[in-house]
Amino acid sequence: MCKRISAFSGRYLTFAGLIFGLTVLVVNAPAAILPALARSTGVEFYVDDARGTLWRGELKGVRSKGVKIGDIEFRTHPADLLRGRITADLVSRNGALAGAGRAVVLANGLLKLEHAHFVFNLDAANEYLILGEPLSGKVEADIKELAIAGSGCIRADAKLWTDVLARPARRFDGEAVDLFGGGACAGKDLVVALSGASSDGAVKLTLRVTPQLTYTLLAQAAPARTDIANALHYLGFQRSEGEMSMATSGIIRTVGS
Repeated sequence: MCKRISAFSGRYLTFAGLIFGLTVLVVNAPAAILPALARSTGVEFYVDDARGTLWRGELKGVRSKGVKIGDIEFRTHPADLLRGRITADLVSRNGALAGAGRAVVLANGLLKLEHAHFVFNLDAANEYLILGEPLSGKVEADIKELAIAGSGCIRADAKLWTDVLARPARRFDGEAVDLFGGGACAGKDLVVALSGASSDGAVKLTLRVTPQLTYTLLAQAAPARTDIANALHYLGFQRSEGEMSMATSGIIRTVGS
């Protein structure tokens, strides 16, 4: 009996040693392999320089499709590898994305972002239009949790603010309006609902993104000025019971596409 226990303990210790050795090997691999690992999953990005290891390092000059995302500093939690997940604390600066948060990648492909606060400069994505103007301004997000899998949105709890309408407001000689709202899951879709008001009227924006990365943007406005109402009608807004609305749809260009 003692021999059996001893043999079992020996095999267990050997297995534990192999796992520990593999963990040490992985976390001490150079950070320079991260872009290649990402590209193997279909997500392409490039860096000017990679410093440190997979355990702790910094990617300098991260960019994709001409957008300078910034410098991303990361620190992983090696113990989580034994639980079948990769956990990393992230800090981004010196580019279009600024902020910090925790990212978790599970073995089943689930990606989570939690306890995060980020600000994204919309000028970096000005190939998209809103109300006839290139995207401009900022989006600020407080993310308690955002969990996404290949099947779509799993959980979402986020508060959002943006001044994306500041540039179109200047075009209409109107007062800038800040939009506030949040993000949540609706089935497998991610839905972001924002609203705001000024002396020129009220605005609502509802963005729905499907697992296939198609989107629908519904813009609703209650303009207080006739000239703004006429301008919105020229852009394609339809009048209905004192409100004007317009829906647009398309495909979100993924990173590296």
